[in-house]
Amino acid sequence: MWKPCDLCLLEIEGYYRAGYSLLRLLQPYDAADMFFDGLRVLPDSGDPAQVADFLVGIFTTLSSDSIVLQSFLPCFDHLFSSGFPAEVWQSVIEKLAKQGLWHSFLLLSAKKDRLPRNIHVSELSLKSLFEKYVFIGLYEKMEQVPKLVQWLISIGASIESIGPYPLHALMRLCIQAKENHLFRWVMDHKPEWKGCINQKDKDGCTVLHVVAAHTPGYLIKRQTEDVQMLLHFGADPTLLDRQSRSPVDVLKRNKNFKAIEKINSHLAKLAACSKDLTGLSNGDRPASDGDSFRKASEQLVKYLNSGGRSLHKNFLKHEVVQRFLRLLSTLQEIPPDLVCEINQNCANAFMKFLLEKQKWPEVLLLLTRKVSGEPPLGDCLIKDCRFSDLDICSIIPHLCAWDQRRIQLLGCLIDGGGENA
Repeated sequence: MWKPCDLCLLEIEGYYRAGYSLLRLLQPYDAADMFFDGLRVLPDSGDPAQVADFLVGIFTTLSSDSIVLQSFLPCFDHLFSSGFPAEVWQSVIEKLAKQGLWHSFLLLSAKKDRLPRNIHVSELSLKSLFEKYVFIGLYEKMEQVPKLVQWLISIGASIESIGPYPLHALMRLCIQAKENHLFRWVMDHKPEWKGCINQKDKDGCTVLHVVAAHTPGYLIKRQTEDVQMLLHFGADPTLLDRQSRSPVDVLKRNKNFKAIEKINSHLAKLAACSKDLTGLSNGDRPASDGDSFRKASEQLVKYLNSGGRSLHKNFLKHEVVQRFLRLLSTLQEIPPDLVCEINQNCANAFMKFLLEKQKWPEVLLLLTRKVSGEPPLGDCLIKDCRFSDLDICSIIPHLCAWDQRRIQLLGCLIDGGGENA
């Protein structure tokens, strides 16, 4: 004789099997109805794995038919206010990834702000996602994929899981999606990857070679912007591929002379910087990146203080400032004994400019001496820097897109006198 609990389990199993049977019969509306009904009969104390299975069925069905999604929109929206714990959503994410249901992921990621904050899926692999959408590149909604990848990385997906040349793949995705925000985000939030910016693939190509190569639909303006971005992150334009071609050689073939100008200008600045360092006496010559940053800091202090109580016009374009910012972007920590004594007005204006440019990691590094924002934190590198005339409310809308370090940065700005009202 069947026990009541056994009958309940059979009923739940029946809804689940019926849902997938209807889905295979190309009846998505009835399948979705069955999955939602099965989710409703599950007891509140139901097995999280069962709840996750029904949710996977729902996402699989609704993502396959926009008309069905519109029909069940109120029910779908209710899922995110039902209080499912993080472990259920983690299971949903892992199951969708394992089955390669990346189209369903796009539907889920659209509601990511309504998911529990403590979701973490470290075992999730991005390999099949890039194989499906990037290496084949036939997806009609490619502009949605970078945001999905960014979200998955932020909740624990490994960049290494993309494949043997992750930065090359990320850049190709950005080119196809016609935006480079994802690549910038990875460089800012995973700064250890800056050290791989000049990695070569099996053809000897760097990421800069990838950008320099002609791609259908890749506008000259965007290509030039991407070249500038990579140079900023430390790409070496002198490296050759297996055919002994530099990125400039590739750009010449594609007739992007604007990008070539940017590279030549970058190389000229590097040569000037190298000449400055070579001109030092042996005893003063920087022996490491840390020593180079100290020297750059000294030059920044001297330059910013040379204008009295105000900054020079177009100060950002000065090589001293550019060199300082380049070296700053490569650091994880600033030595505790290094202090920059800059005129307070100039120091405040300099920091406010960095905030206006949304250089959040650099500002946090200057304020706490750690780009991670993790304690123990140090004092601000720039002595006596204050934010009494800073309107924090104008910054918050832009800062909200950053990671959890935004809380640390906001705290530092408020502590520094920023107005939050």
